[in-house]
Amino acid sequence: YQERKCFLICESFDYALWEYDRRTKLMSHQRKFGGKWADSDLDIPDFKNTMLGWGIIHPDDLELFIKYCNSLDNGDESFSYELRMITDSGSYTWSRYKGRTLYDEKGNVIKTVGITENLTEKKEEQKSWIDKASRDSLTSLLNKNATKNAIVETIRNSGSDTRHCLAIIDIDDFKYINDTFG
Repeated sequence: YQERKCFLICESFDYALWEYDRRTKLMSHQRKFGGKWADSDLDIPDFKNTMLGWGIIHPDDLELFIKYCNSLDNGDESFSYELRMITDSGSYTWSRYKGRTLYDEKGNVIKTVGITENLTEKKEEQKSWIDKASRDSLTSLLNKNATKNAIVETIRNSGSDTRHCLAIIDIDDFKYINDTFG
């Protein structure tokens, strides 16, 4: 009964269930969402190396995936990571991997259990709100704060020998043109 109850709860919130055996490096999924392995058990031996070999981790998230695997292997008490993996259709999906390590009475690691939550919809909604807050609704150009942040970020991410140029153009009576012609 308890197992069925947990399954129904996870299914209601679009969670996948997993457990990791630190000793054997086996990742076992009891339920997944989406893709060719949806709603079936999936065991992934040598989890870290197998996943890296499949090439399904977003290139920008490889370092974070390694940290996730280290949390599994180190027996971290609890952890949470958000990263992207490729789907069957070739697009990336955002997921949150949350885990807790179980210990025996002597403090030895038994296994790590956790859930994977699909965050793609939430991330897209968040991106949409950020985009709306940082752009002018009429011209779709970045607003003052977003422009300032983009300039600061560009300078911060460039090398010390990089030169930059910023041109500002002021057109007299542009408000009339904008209001009249859009």
